[in-house]
Amino acid sequence: LTQALGSRVEALLEGDPQEASRLAQILLEMEPYDTGFLQLSLRAVQRAGSPKAATRLYKEAQERFLEVGEVLPGLEALLQAAPPPA
Repeated sequence: LTQALGSRVEALLEGDPQEASRLAQILLEMEPYDTGFLQLSLRAVQRAGSPKAATRLYKEAQERFLEVGEVLPGLEALLQAAPPPA
């Protein structure tokens, strides 16, 4: 289910970034520790024209990961990384 939703978000990134962002948020709620889905969510939020929301989303994820002893790469590194395979 998550892979199908991720593929749908990818497909919507260009044509309907608002919907892609909405679906990406659902995806991230389903899999909050998946860095590929986090990256996809960040890209969707940015494409929807909300760079501040992307920063806020990253900071929330960073705190969540720190709670379990994990460290995320920087925001820019996540945004520049190649998208996960569909």
